[in-house]
Amino acid sequence: GAGVVGIVVAGGAEPPSNNNVLGYDGVAASPSSGVVSFDLTRNTWMQHEPLPIAGMDFRGLIEADGHFHLFGGMRDGQTVSGGVIQFALQPSFR
Repeated sequence: GAGVVGIVVAGGAEPPSNNNVLGYDGVAASPSSGVVSFDLTRNTWMQHEPLPIAGMDFRGLIEADGHFHLFGGMRDGQTVSGGVIQFALQPSFR
């Protein structure tokens, strides 16, 4: 696999939002392309290269064949998607 012993967090909303896709400030949330992981053996967070497509409200994240796959969710403009976003964990040197 991708060699991760821990937790992967990918996508999400900016700013954080409630279940009606509005941020807690009342403004529509935008999807994020951020990817981070938490290494349980080293007790550290790591930032990774962004997703190829920003998204939020995904319905699943699995690892298969060395890649991660995000299912469903929403894209820009609160557009519902039935698509899959595939990505590999790459360290970010920014």
